[in-house]
Amino acid sequence: MAYNFGSLVFAAAPADKTFFGVLMYVIAIVVIVVLAYFTTRFVGKVYSFGFKSRYLKLVDRVTIPPDKMIVLVEFADKLYLLASDKSGVSLIDTLDPEIIKTIDSQNTEEETKSFLDFLNVKRRK
Repeated sequence: MAYNFGSLVFAAAPADKTFFGVLMYVIAIVVIVVLAYFTTRFVGKVYSFGFKSRYLKLVDRVTIPPDKMIVLVEFADKLYLLASDKSGVSLIDTLDPEIIKTIDSQNTEEETKSFLDFLNVKRRK
């Protein structure tokens, strides 16, 4: 069936062809998303492979714009807090590894609190 609107002519597709056409687009989008997910994971593993070290472990890092970074590195059972910028790397402080365990245990306690507990605390204020 065709619809004529002046010089424009629109042809209506049968319902079964439209349904399968839309279904094929949905399947194609799902396949693309799945492939993108696995490609990202693969590239992430390959890219991070070059940054693994036998003796150094990158514990954490924070980027401070422009072109500055604070890095926490573990080496020989000690933690080193470093500052990095365009001019080089400098040592800020040497820390005890027990500090990280203390911070992690505090964060775990905070994460186990429920959202309802959070709302009750805010309601009391």
